[in-house]
Amino acid sequence: MIKKFCSEKKCLKCTRLMARVEEAVKISGQSWRIEKTDSLDEMMKYPTWVFPMLVINGKVVARGYVPSVKVFDPNSETLNALASDYPSVKKTETPEEAAQAKVVVIAVHPPVVMETIEQIAGMVNDKTFVVSLAPKITIEKIASKVKIR
Repeated sequence: MIKKFCSEKKCLKCTRLMARVEEAVKISGQSWRIEKTDSLDEMMKYPTWVFPMLVINGKVVARGYVPSVKVFDPNSETLNALASDYPSVKKTETPEEAAQAKVVVIAVHPPVVMETIEQIAGMVNDKTFVVSLAPKITIEKIASKVKIR
């Protein structure tokens, strides 16, 4: 689940953050539940009050800024189409370049998930939030290749 926290007053950063989150979800081809909240009770559960704040599966992944969305696809036609359809998305030439993002979503065909993870292993660190959309690829399998949290 993805949560976006912002104050009641809708600011430009909050609006841009929501647009980026929706773009990233659309690009992934998966359905994520996105929750927008300004509930003080809900915000108190997290150790920061810097807005906007983005939380994925209970982990704060961005606060106070709008993260960029980087995308890589080995098929240049697909990559160019994504960049054309989503102008705020930054296309990258290599998976390693895309892996420099704070949140990395692995959305490739299951047979190449582990190969993709091995390609980016040197770029991610303990502050990188790695999400795999592949069924049957466990967190343990991913963790055996990269440092994740």
